[in-house]
Amino acid sequence: MGWALDKTLYEKTAEFLAKQNIDFYLWFPVFSETGALKDLSALTDFLGQRIEIRPEEDFSFCCPGDSQNIEKILGTFDKEFSSVRFNGVFLDRIRYPSFANDYGFKSVFSCFCPHCFAIYERENFNIDQLRNTLSHPAYRPSVIKECCSSGKYVFGDSILEAFFSLKSSIILDSLRRICQHFWEKG
Repeated sequence: MGWALDKTLYEKTAEFLAKQNIDFYLWFPVFSETGALKDLSALTDFLGQRIEIRPEEDFSFCCPGDSQNIEKILGTFDKEFSSVRFNGVFLDRIRYPSFANDYGFKSVFSCFCPHCFAIYERENFNIDQLRNTLSHPAYRPSVIKECCSSGKYVFGDSILEAFFSLKSSIILDSLRRICQHFWEKG
């Protein structure tokens, strides 16, 4: 169940489901809706522009590479939901935006905030080569060579492959911290 901040609704639902011996899980959108509760650092595109909220939606994605975002997200759970007797938490939106976003290309090829730059530098990733590749508008339609049934994109350029691999590791590192928090709570 989710996403609302009405503790009474969750508490009454938890009580009812416990009597029925039915597990109760919180749907927790990690890198998106939590931004409505806390001021989280946003994603930035390869031009350094903040990726804003879509007009028809009430959320935007935040940067998963910013450890302060993770602390604020987990703090939101602790403040708003930890008193409710959930059997578990279903973590969702542990990702970057997709091509379906209005910002499409620019939101998929993000984040270029200071936190992510520090990660790229630490990993010796050639950010200038990536920017040069992304800056050519004629190049954009042919960026994806193939989309596998597993959901993995295959790119026609090795720098893009390397970038997505690095983004995956950023998400995985963040996910480890988030999961550890919930595992410690049982």
